Amino acid sequence: MSDLVTVSNGIHFYRIPTGQLARATSSGFYRPSDRQRTIISDGVQILEISLTDLASAVNDGFRDV
Repeated sequence: MSDLVTVSNGIHFYRIPTGQLARATSSGFYRPSDRQRTIISDGVQILEISLTDLASAVNDGFRDV
């Protein structure tokens, strides 16, 4: 089984095999962690935020996914 990475275009988030990362990047996707960002959820919403905002988001009921 190949390793999976999370990619985003700022709106959509996908888990893809690492072998597809170059193709995803050429289509406008990026790894949030490469931009000092993370993906969070409260069970209803899924959002991408700056790592500097993570502690505040966790205090507001979100979890880092």
